[in-house]
Amino acid sequence: MYKLLLVFTILGMAVRAEIAPKDGVSKKFESSDFSPWTAPLTDQYGHQLKLEDIGGRHLLVTGLYTTCMNPAKCPLVAKWVQEAEVTRLKSPNNDKVRIVVISFDPNDTPETLAEYSRENQWGNGVIFAKVNGGAKEVETFFRSLGFRLSVGEGGVSIHAVQMKFYDPQRHLLESSDRKVMDWSKVLESVS
Repeated sequence: MYKLLLVFTILGMAVRAEIAPKDGVSKKFESSDFSPWTAPLTDQYGHQLKLEDIGGRHLLVTGLYTTCMNPAKCPLVAKWVQEAEVTRLKSPNNDKVRIVVISFDPNDTPETLAEYSRENQWGNGVIFAKVNGGAKEVETFFRSLGFRLSVGEGGVSIHAVQMKFYDPQRHLLESSDRKVMDWSKVLESVS
């Protein structure tokens, strides 16, 4: 078992593990008709929002930890987000697409998010937000969008590098695990 774990650690791969909540989820997310589009979020400016508030636009959604130092994980996602934003701004369809990054860390603050966004040169076109609530709310939010992750007592413990691209009706158009989307082609497909 030790050797298997070592191989996964060395390769930087995520292991998918389904974890049933021990004590359920908070009341905010108890509804069987939970939708990530209406889940309460707080962005890097301290504003309250929901994904549904970004109406009429395609969305590129991804997640990361602001404190992650694994170069094959969150710093890589941050670099991809920066590259996607530069490409988006050059596109004639730039007003039809928004990039949304959601923190895996329920303890992040708007100040933490704003500083991380500045450090990674994302600009004002990238929405960086956190799910309002604790680890279970974060888990419910990401799982409902189809992200693979494991959550322990301290929050998300194992996650893959993942990006999801949705149309304005919130249909999943493209999903990427462990590789960057060809952002130029994705933008060309937007009408």
